[in-house]
Amino acid sequence: MMTTHKPLSDKRIALLRQRVQNYEKRMIEIAEWDDNYFFEGPLSRTQRQRIIALLQKRKAALNDMFAATNNELARLEQLNTQIATMTEQMYADLRNFYKERLRMSGMEEYDNNTYIEAQLHYNFYTEHSVLAMEEDDYYGSKFSSMLNLFNEEDGFSYPWFAYASVKFNPKDRNADINAIQGLQNPIQKKTFAIKWLQRPNTDHLPICHGLYDLIAHHLYSLPDILRMNSFAIRIECNHNRFIEC
Repeated sequence: MMTTHKPLSDKRIALLRQRVQNYEKRMIEIAEWDDNYFFEGPLSRTQRQRIIALLQKRKAALNDMFAATNNELARLEQLNTQIATMTEQMYADLRNFYKERLRMSGMEEYDNNTYIEAQLHYNFYTEHSVLAMEEDDYYGSKFSSMLNLFNEEDGFSYPWFAYASVKFNPKDRNADINAIQGLQNPIQKKTFAIKWLQRPNTDHLPICHGLYDLIAHHLYSLPDILRMNSFAIRIECNHNRFIEC
C-alpha cells in the first residue's frame, strides 16, 4: 500500500533549501570551480568521492522538498510521455541502423564482431537546455549550473538513461533484428514504488523505463529532471577485427 508523503513545515523547507545551497557551495570549494561549475583538468579521486557524497545529499534534500504542485505534476506527466516516445524512437533508429549494416558489403571480416548500440541521454549545451519553472526560487538550487556539471564529459555517472545493444549476426539476417523489435515497451503498466514520489495525484502515472532510470539510478534529483529540456539519441556501431602476428 502506498503511503502519502507528509507535508513539510516552512521551517523544514527553509532548512533543506539552505542545505542544498551549502552543498553546492561546498562542491565549488572542493573542486576549485568557478560559480558556473566550470573547471580545468581532472578531479582527484578524493575530490570526486567528496563531491559525489555531496551530490547524494543534495539529491535527497531536493527530493524531500519536492512539492508536487499542479505545474510540476503536469511537467512530470509531459516528460514521462516524451521520454517514452524518445525511447521508442531510439529503438526504431537502432533497427534502421541494423538494416543498413546488413546492406554493407566488403565488411565480412568484421561481421562476427560487430555490435550496434543506442543511447538516450540528456544534452546540455546552453541554459536553453534547462527549463525555467515557477518553483525555482522555492528550491534555491542553481539548476542550470548543476545540470551543466552533470553533463560534463568526465561526469559523475554514466550519461545515458535508456540503452539497447545488439550483436550483428550475418548468418541469420533476421535473428537480432527480431530481438530488437521485441524490446520491452518503454511504458510500465504500474507505477514504480519510489518513496519520495508518493504524493497525492501521482498514483495514476505509470513511469516509463527511461524516467525511472533517471530518478532511481542517477544523482539527479526529481526537480533537476523536470527541468531537462534537451535530449539526444546516439547510435554507435563498434567493429572489432582481431589480427594475430
